[in-house]
Amino acid sequence: YHLCGMIYFGEFHFTAMIVDINGQTQYNDGIVTDNASTSEYPVKMAHHTLLQKHIADLAL
Repeated sequence: YHLCGMIYFGEFHFTAMIVDINGQTQYNDGIVTDNASTSEYPVKMAHHTLLQKHIADLAL
C-alpha cells in the first residue's frame, strides 16, 4: 500500500493533500487557493506542523 491522498475537514469546508507517484504533494483548499492546487513538501518530509494544522479525516 502507498498513501495517495488525505482529506481534511476544517473551517467548515474540505481541503485535500494529493500525493503523486513520486511522493510530491499538492495542497488544495477551494476557498484559499481558489480551486487551484499548490505544490507542497514531499510526503516523506511531511510533518503535522506543515499540513495546515489539520488532522486528516481520511487517508487514501
